[in-house]
Order: sequence, then structure tokens, then C-alpha cells
Amino acid sequence: MVKGLHLGRKAQFALTYGLLGRLGPRWTLRCYWSFAEHRKALAQVLALRPDLIHAHDWDALPIAAVAAERLAIPFVYNAHEYAIDTFADRRLWQITMSAAIGHIEQRFAPSAALLITVSDYLADAMQSRLGTPAKPLVVRNIPEFVPIASPVKAADCILLHYHGVLSAGRGIETAIRALRHLPSEYRLRLVGPWTQTVFEKQMYSLIEELELSERVDIRAAVQATQLPSIASDADFGLVLLDGKTVHDRGALPNKFFEYLHAGLFIVASGSEEMKNLLQSYDCGAFIHDRSAETLAHLLLYVSQEKLRAGQENARNAALALSSMQEGRQLETSYRAILTQEP
Repeated sequence: MVKGLHLGRKAQFALTYGLLGRLGPRWTLRCYWSFAEHRKALAQVLALRPDLIHAHDWDALPIAAVAAERLAIPFVYNAHEYAIDTFADRRLWQITMSAAIGHIEQRFAPSAALLITVSDYLADAMQSRLGTPAKPLVVRNIPEFVPIASPVKAADCILLHYHGVLSAGRGIETAIRALRHLPSEYRLRLVGPWTQTVFEKQMYSLIEELELSERVDIRAAVQATQLPSIASDADFGLVLLDGKTVHDRGALPNKFFEYLHAGLFIVASGSEEMKNLLQSYDCGAFIHDRSAETLAHLLLYVSQEKLRAGQENARNAALALSSMQEGRQLETSYRAILTQEP
């Protein structure tokens, strides 16, 4: 498997070639191969002489495609996000990276033996944009289910829970502001790393300004395998996207399934994929307007009976949505590719 760049490296990548990438595919690829680590990674893959190459994310795609062509073997492109829209809310990223990523995907993705993404919505969008004859395979990011002991829930509070990257565009400010419209027993817990210093300072200032220090619990990131257990004593799990981009509307993040494993009533916005699953399993609620007032109104509307029913349905959905089943799809596809006649 060829993995993508670390986030910090991507930032440097954007500065050195993203702007030039706006001049067209030729400059994009020249800049891409000007990075020594890309050339080194290509040499390492060629030396391994694999039977199949799996490119994880767009920035590994050229390496996989070129190596596969030289070795006369197939490669797979795993686009686990709608790459050109990933940080569409950041103007600088849009200016520097979106066009360049589009050039890379358009140049190499159609020659992959298999395209993979995480939802039907994104699969349809990718097929339409790239013009591929076959729809990408959908392999959802469902973590392995691990039974969790019945948690002890606090009787004197209603706990809202979010885990993941603490950055703009993820509904964190909305969740904090919603507390001002809710009784004092409603509390918010945030678990994860801050990735934007300015945003972090803004959120701490907001918490202080709204006098919510006693009602917002902010914790450091933990291992992914610990997240369902940590979340399990909460009542509601929040996944609040704004739905303005294809990336958001097709999003089906890991945390959605981790909340199911934790037995939380999920409140989501912005994603048609999450909306469909919430309706199918009746394990939460979807809001179309991602505002603090709308979120608060929804939370107040959920009765204790509806809350407990949604939590029970979430646990049932966790058993029905299997990581093993997703893995079997991938294994079957790999075997089909490797047994095809050249």
C-alpha cells in the first residue's frame, strides 16, 4: 500500500506546487515529481515488485500509477474522501490545491483497476467527474465492533459528545453555542486534537465569553480503538457538517459508526449518507439547518423515551453494519483483479 503524505507535509506540498498546479496538468506533475520523497517512494515500490498496488489517497496516486505501468501490474485507488473538496471552506487551500488534485486524479484515476470510496453519493460523484465506465466500489469506514460494558451514565446531566479533529467546519462552535439555549444539565464533551491555533483560541474565548467553562469538557486525543468506550457514557453523538460541498454531502465518517458502537443517539447534518442511515435504523435525528438554535431545539424535542429507543437502535445498527462485510468486499475485488487474464 502506498500511503499519502502527512498533513504538515501536505501544507508544504501546497505551497510549492499547488499554485503552479493552477497552470495546468503539466506543471502539476512537474512539481509533484520535484519532491525527493515521491521519487524515493516510486523507487521503493519498484524494488518490491508487488503483484498489486493500493494507493491510499490522492497524493499516493501518481506513485502507484507509474509503478504499476512500469511493472505491468494493476493498481487500486482508494479515494476515501472527495479530494478536491476536502478543505473547501479554506480559501487558501482551494486556491492552491483543488485544481492540482483534480489534475492528478483526472490523469491517473481512470487507469486504475479499481476505484474505492466510502459512500454511494461520493461514488456517483467520482464516476461523473472522472468519466469512468464503472462506478467506484463503496467500502465504508466501519471500525471493528468491540462489545462495551454497560456504562454508568450521570443521572444529573445530559451529555453531548464529539470526538475527532477539533477544527473549523465540524460544528464545534455550533455545539458550544447551543448550550446557551439549553438548561444547565446539558453538557458538552470534546475529545481530539486541536489542529488550528487560531480556532482553538477562538473556542476557548467563546466558552469564557458565554460562561460555559463548567459545562464544556475538552479532552486530548486518544487511540481510535478507545473512542467508542470513551463515548459510551454520553447521550448524544454529534456529527455536524454544513453540507455545502460534495465532500460533506457524501461524507460517512468513522465517528458515525463509532457513535453507533457506543450506543449514542446521533444528531447529524450536512450529509445525505448519514441522513439515509439514521432513517433506516431510526437511531438519531438529522437537522437541515446547522445553527445553534436548531440544534438546541432538536435536543429539547427528544424525549427520554425517544432517546433510549434511539440508543438501543444504534446498538442494533452497530451489529448489522459489519467491518467484516466491508473487508470481504475488498478481498473479493482484489482476488478478481489478480486472477484476470493480462
